[in-house]
Amino acid sequence: MKIPFIDLKREYKFFKKDLKIDKFLEKGDYILGKELELFEEDFSQFFSSNGNFYSIGVNSGTDALILALKALKVKEGDEIITPSFSYISTALAILKLKAKPVFVDIKEDYNISPKEIKKAISKKTKGIIIVHLFGLPCDLEEIIDIKNRYGLFLIEDCCQSFGAKYKDRYCGSFGEISCFSFYPTKNLSCFGDGGLCLTKSFYFYKKIKELRNPDLKKEIIDDLGFNSRLDTIQAGILRVKLKKIKFLLRKRREIAQIYNQNLNSYLTCPKEENGKIHAYNIYTIRVNNNKKLKDYLDKKGIETKIYYPYPLYYHPIFKNNSKVIECKRVEKFSKQVLSLPLYPFLKLSEIKKVIKEVRSYIKNKD
Repeated sequence: MKIPFIDLKREYKFFKKDLKIDKFLEKGDYILGKELELFEEDFSQFFSSNGNFYSIGVNSGTDALILALKALKVKEGDEIITPSFSYISTALAILKLKAKPVFVDIKEDYNISPKEIKKAISKKTKGIIIVHLFGLPCDLEEIIDIKNRYGLFLIEDCCQSFGAKYKDRYCGSFGEISCFSFYPTKNLSCFGDGGLCLTKSFYFYKKIKELRNPDLKKEIIDDLGFNSRLDTIQAGILRVKLKKIKFLLRKRREIAQIYNQNLNSYLTCPKEENGKIHAYNIYTIRVNNNKKLKDYLDKKGIETKIYYPYPLYYHPIFKNNSKVIECKRVEKFSKQVLSLPLYPFLKLSEIKKVIKEVRSYIKNKD
């Protein structure tokens, strides 16, 4: 039995009857169409039925971050504090604006440390980008207190955390602007690239709408935007999937609980605390010498991933244009993390095999 890290064909079969893609094609309404407007409304309603949020569909999670930074008027030389342990796009978005990423250390749960954020603040600090990594919420109360005290903006990178909650509020409802990805492996995904910015501010809503689609009908173009639109077909697919997202999120949590119950005494499993609800976009364990366990599981037909093998500041692209505040924990954890298969359509027999082989490896190693 071979177990893939994720099998997108299973998800397609689950949604196939509901998708009816022909109806989108027949309308010939491919860019900035009605389905996009409806999806943006549905997405905002998911976060609040009171009309408190505005959604702007864009081309990708990376573009969402870039457009958010542009709307917040980030300029060359500004310093943006961000975690040193994340997918590279978070920090690349900062470089795109010629600003400076300031990399700080993480906590035991892999999320940015509020204590380290405080250490990194300087006269040039303009804002903070947090990442709810793997689907677990950051320590939002502490971070919001810091950003308010120092007059900084907060962007929530929710590309891995759709459906996660902090004290009964969804991640994405706390920052000035929040950014989402609908890449095919995400909790809420489309059949290609896609992203979205979420905000409570009408000003940021209008600004990002303008930036994602430079309007040549305007007499004066006063800001440098770029084409970054979530197309109508993908928006229609996302509307269908959004209707069943709570069921799919529940399935993720059920599988994670099975893993936790059976592996917790063997290695470090994800934990929830302080009113946090994990969305389990990625299920990440920690073990000494992650590469050896990965190789062992590969031989047993189980595909795993290492997210992430290096701190972000190891990448040459950040040399001479970033700052690093001492990151002891990320240096250690990057050599220990290993992500196991977890998606709603994973079979119980597959879950049991993963558990059996991980436990077998740990027992024999000891």
